[in-house]
Amino acid sequence: MEANGISPDEVTMATVISASAHLGVLDLGKEIHLYVLQNGFDLDVYIGSALIDMYAKCGSLDRSLLVFFKLQEKNIFCWNSVINGLALHGHANEALAMFSRMEKEKIKPNGITFISILSACTHAGLVHEGRRRFQSMLHDFSIPPEIEHYGCMVNLLCKASLLDDALKLIRSMRMEPNCVIWGALLGGCKLHKNLEIAHLVVDKLIVLEPNNSGYYTLLVNMYAEANRWSDVAKIRATMKEHCVEKICPGSSWIETDRNIHQFAASDQYHVASSEIYLLLDELYGQLRRSGNVTEFYSEKTTGKKIIHWAGGTAYKSKRKIASKLLQTDQIGSIITRRMSGRTSEKDRDGGLREIAPESSVLNGGGNECVEDHE
Repeated sequence: MEANGISPDEVTMATVISASAHLGVLDLGKEIHLYVLQNGFDLDVYIGSALIDMYAKCGSLDRSLLVFFKLQEKNIFCWNSVINGLALHGHANEALAMFSRMEKEKIKPNGITFISILSACTHAGLVHEGRRRFQSMLHDFSIPPEIEHYGCMVNLLCKASLLDDALKLIRSMRMEPNCVIWGALLGGCKLHKNLEIAHLVVDKLIVLEPNNSGYYTLLVNMYAEANRWSDVAKIRATMKEHCVEKICPGSSWIETDRNIHQFAASDQYHVASSEIYLLLDELYGQLRRSGNVTEFYSEKTTGKKIIHWAGGTAYKSKRKIASKLLQTDQIGSIITRRMSGRTSEKDRDGGLREIAPESSVLNGGGNECVEDHE
């Protein structure tokens, strides 16, 4: 565009910033922000809301909040972006406080606002608050719940082990539940080992997405964990009979030094694959010695239970994180402090800081420069 002599405008910049948010490329987002400031663009509600969203989705909540509080004018898009950012980072109480602040500013919430609020309640396990907000949508703001709001509520109830309540809510929906709604309930069944409801849900999902192997696989794993191997064999036979198979493996990716690195299950294509697996083995050793070993799964082979964590069966998301940690020269000290339960100021400045309710940033204070370019 610039090569053809066409100058970008505010709409262009807001669109490019949103693209950076979707890709999760923080460095590129910072460069675009710097470009906006250096070329005299007005930080209006469109560019402002895009920047708030981008920084939050790229993991820089502090910058997101600074942009929000520095905006001279804020509309519903700006408020939605900052509430969603707080919810995304697990700051439920702060998201609810921001919602109250928005009401005081006489800004009327919309359906998107309540998706963020309900997501915040889900992250924090605030069942009563979530139910209250869900009812408040229709009664106080005349906003009829859409399928996304029901999805948030199903997630909230499932995480709280209220699977019967979640199923009752789904059956009361004014629209036909889709695979996302049923999939959320199935995830809750897996979490709380409820095979009865899980089987019912899979029957629904098979009708909606007959060729999706993920639902079968989840049910197979649940039966395997319960040592119901005859049921495992039946489901696998059903999958074979209907030609259901996993075509594309799941993948996870991360951006490092302006390059995108993708990881699929059990692959070893990354150039630093051996170093990544070595780091995972080291992390596993430290976790095991500290008594914090988690995220195991089992499989049946020759009558024995095999436990996997690292090595060839390491999860793709763990390898993604390990690849990033390999490029951090402070990895050793950070791991040591985490394992001992201590977190230093240096660690928190590295991007893992929690924002307390009394934070100067959350309350609109602070004089940090948003546009500094690292």
